Amino acid sequence: MKKIIVPTDFSDNALKATIYAAELAKKSGAAVLLTHIVEPVTDGIRQPHALHGRLEEEIAHNRKKELAEIQQSFAQAYPDITTEIELAKGTIITSLLDVANRKEADIIVMGTKGATGLKEVFLGSVATGIIGKTKIPVLAIPGDYEVEEPDAILFATNHFEENKALLIRIADIANLFSTVVHVAVFVDTDTAEATDYIDNQKQLGHYMNFLKIA
Repeated sequence: MKKIIVPTDFSDNALKATIYAAELAKKSGAAVLLTHIVEPVTDGIRQPHALHGRLEEEIAHNRKKELAEIQQSFAQAYPDITTEIELAKGTIITSLLDVANRKEADIIVMGTKGATGLKEVFLGSVATGIIGKTKIPVLAIPGDYEVEEPDAILFATNHFEENKALLIRIADIANLFSTVVHVAVFVDTDTAEATDYIDNQKQLGHYMNFLKIA
């Protein structure tokens, strides 16, 4: 793991993600890229073009200043970790993914908060969008989480993934913290039949053997 991207909106949730990313960086020696996306001003139609452009420039200037202040605080708390900052303009999900790909990020660590819709209640609308559109692993840090070293990792699967590029990320994090990985398979209790439980149990046994070899 060489580079961790942490998107921030300067909220407490984002701060927790930053702290978690710092702990990962301490263990792995990775650099941390603090990223903020400035979204387009939506009331531009009601403003003269010159004022609209000036407002966007002022917002970007202030956000970059805030980003630099976070970097400074981060550097004071974690002097041995290399940090960078990146300010981008555009829609949050598209722009963040562009930055992550351009900077060749190994992992995205981001805070989450509830929004609307079932998925967003659990993950947050931006985190849901990022997870759904990127091939880069995403660690979503809940707002109520108190940062501590993990004692165990739960790998929940319904597909018995054999993609080694995906699995190695889980193994890397487990190795960083010298922790165990538990594998769990879930079935829908409303629709599952007895044979589904038996089949899953057999597949899980084969899958555990595969993971030991992989």
